[in-house]
Amino acid sequence: MRMRGGRSGRRDFSYLLLVAIVALLAATAVFAATRLRTDEVSRWLEEHDLLVGLIVLSDPRHRIAVEVLLIDPDTDRAGLLFIPGNVGALIASRNRMDALETIYQDGDAAPLRDKVAELLGVSPLFVLEITGGRMRDLVDLLGGVEVFLPNPIDQESPEGRVLLPAGAVLLDGDKALAYLNYHAVDEPEVEWAARVHRLLQAVLRSVGEQRRMLLHRDAQRYLHQRLGNDLTEAGFTTLLSSLTEIDGERMIFQYTIGQPQTVDGRTLIFPHYDGALLREAVTQVVAALVSGQADSVASANVEILNGSGVTGLARGAAPVLQSFGFRVARVANADHHGYAATEVIDRRGRLEVAQRVADLMECGTARTEPYAAADAAAGDEADAVSDIDVTVILGGDFNGRSCNQ
Repeated sequence: MRMRGGRSGRRDFSYLLLVAIVALLAATAVFAATRLRTDEVSRWLEEHDLLVGLIVLSDPRHRIAVEVLLIDPDTDRAGLLFIPGNVGALIASRNRMDALETIYQDGDAAPLRDKVAELLGVSPLFVLEITGGRMRDLVDLLGGVEVFLPNPIDQESPEGRVLLPAGAVLLDGDKALAYLNYHAVDEPEVEWAARVHRLLQAVLRSVGEQRRMLLHRDAQRYLHQRLGNDLTEAGFTTLLSSLTEIDGERMIFQYTIGQPQTVDGRTLIFPHYDGALLREAVTQVVAALVSGQADSVASANVEILNGSGVTGLARGAAPVLQSFGFRVARVANADHHGYAATEVIDRRGRLEVAQRVADLMECGTARTEPYAAADAAAGDEADAVSDIDVTVILGGDFNGRSCNQ
């Protein structure tokens, strides 16, 4: 009887052990499935090379501005594409053309995200809403952010006087908000976009410096609730970890270049070439993130010379390069108007930069030909060409966007 009882006890123990193992495996499977379901950022990265999201900010000229943030987790490189709130788009729910900002509601960014996805041809995974006081609170949490101001700022605004010195300036939350929201007199849209870029670059740089603090559970929960994003807590934690790894010193900046038009008494910006240039800009940012080619582009000065004889062709070509981050430093006529084919010339031993210009304009192969002293005109024009990195001479093959191959 004891032996039977011993066998029975061992059977009972083996049965309980088997049940425990099955329960453990089931619990592990449930945990893994739950984590996969709730951490949408990790799941996204299993299927995509880049993280893509939107950052919504307050815009003193309109209601909002949008920065498209693209992150390559493999290289820790990131790019920002600025989209002003008054970009025009067909709003299906109203059956009319209107500004992007009109479909945004604080706390409900889904309609805006869907429309931006339609414009870019890329679906953003997340939205971070840093509007109003959220920017101030974020900067204060980070202990301030440092931006470089090329010129001092002394201007009255509806919120009070904005007074900031030139040079490297540490901004607390209130000053960061003032820097973001003041409206410089006659400030071009591209300069306003550059200011937004500088501030966000400073924020992301500080996020990396404060990695240890931000990855604390309390900080994660606070930011998850405060930034009004549409990720789960697990997904936001993964995103925040990616943000702390960004190389803030080597970011890529792009702008939305478009044609202003008045619609129902309101000025809207319509991206060039029916938005094709905007979608192509995203493609180029992605390529630059992977290859690192944008490091030299950020400081490249391009001159566009009209050698085709078609009036206004050079000035019309400038937005093509500006939208990809080049600085068009000079637009003028070439030495004659008989160029049959467009020429792209490297002036300072940076052939890879000139070739990128040629590739963007679909104009063949660039060549190197430094400016000779005899090439430079006297006076102001000589100073202008001395800083040129790339010369583009438009020929008869250029159609306003690309060369006819």
